[in-house]
Amino acid sequence: MASRTALSFTAAAIELARFKSSYGPWIAGREVEGLGEPIPLYPPHQGLHAGKPLLATVHSASSQQLVGALSYAQKTFDSGIWSRRSANERADVLSAFAQGLAERLPELVAWESLQTGRTVKLARLPEWLEYFSAVARTHEDYALLSVGLAAGNSVVVKPSELAPLSVLELGSIAKDAGVPDGVLSILPGRGGSVGKGLISSPLVRKVDLTGGTETGRRIGGIAGANLASYTAELGGKAPVIVFDDANLQSAVNGCAFAAFIASGQTCVAGTRFLVRRIVLEPFLEYLQAKIFYIQSMMGQSEGYFYPPTVVIDVKPGMRVWNEELFGPVVVVTPFDSEGEAIELANTSEFGLGAGIWTKNGAKGLRVAEQVYAGICWINTHHRNSPSSPWGGTTAGSGLGRENGLEAYKAYTQSKSLIIDYADESVARTAEDWFGDVLRDVRYG
Repeated sequence: MASRTALSFTAAAIELARFKSSYGPWIAGREVEGLGEPIPLYPPHQGLHAGKPLLATVHSASSQQLVGALSYAQKTFDSGIWSRRSANERADVLSAFAQGLAERLPELVAWESLQTGRTVKLARLPEWLEYFSAVARTHEDYALLSVGLAAGNSVVVKPSELAPLSVLELGSIAKDAGVPDGVLSILPGRGGSVGKGLISSPLVRKVDLTGGTETGRRIGGIAGANLASYTAELGGKAPVIVFDDANLQSAVNGCAFAAFIASGQTCVAGTRFLVRRIVLEPFLEYLQAKIFYIQSMMGQSEGYFYPPTVVIDVKPGMRVWNEELFGPVVVVTPFDSEGEAIELANTSEFGLGAGIWTKNGAKGLRVAEQVYAGICWINTHHRNSPSSPWGGTTAGSGLGRENGLEAYKAYTQSKSLIIDYADESVARTAEDWFGDVLRDVRYG
């Protein structure tokens, strides 16, 4: 039964995903032939083996195409067709973009599943487009894909070379919604060529990255050389603290969701379970039963699958404690006091997400305040909103914030406009610094 369930998800995804044989960059409002490196895409549930069918081949943007796309994007920005359009008009287009995306969502989610191996799960990107379109209407003073477009920018996206297909489809959806040609460009390719070429350009005044910590440091160095604004959501090693007063079954369910959803391939995945010692044994029993159930649902496959894994007797300083594995692997460590739990949670270079399980609301708030994490959940995990700021508190997890008004401000520049509206006769006398009569003339 478990195998049939697992295979039905794959079959459903394949049925929905009708790929073309090849894809190219989206430049100036249309798909063009990529003149750079061709990148074959294989479904991870089959593995990379001779004779296995390709999903598609993506042809990267060449260096000449990259320069041309950036030049066209800048020209489009300078024209004002989007950058100087009213906030309400941009919001209308983004709302149409969200509606068009929602209509295509089942298909695009299937594409994501086949490219990444993640389970079929409807995404929430239309909510972000709708939110930022609403903010654009109500915050015209604040003149991500959605936040960057809403603020009036020309946006150039470099998707992951491992899963670019659904991102490439956004180009045609945006165009159908009314986004002008040149406002959105999508350039597939590898980070070392296309990605580096983009962030090295002096035309790029804002760089926004989701990636690993070392990649973030390298990209930050390049962006800094151009004095470009930089936001980076980087690594995570989220602690999940389970107190003895928590509902243990609910806590285990929540920990499994925190750790194993999306195969553990999320930046805020719960990967360090810190459990009050007096409930450690029953916690592990519940967790083992949950993992057995998850494994029974996985079915059989010859592709790239890694089972849910729990490592015990782990102490701070060990590699499995320190390093982000980006997979379904967690460590379990006991604690004896609230202070020790906080100390263990903060013994990490990362500070992106954290979870706390307790029935004591005051304790939950008290601990959340002391844990070094930009996002803290109490008795839940992974829940978020486009209005809720999202980002790390330590260097290992990046800088800046996604979501909310903070993200909008990061995609705009403030300007001071000073107007002297005094009577001309007053201006001639009171503001004549070099007049023939000595006066106390204001400066600044």
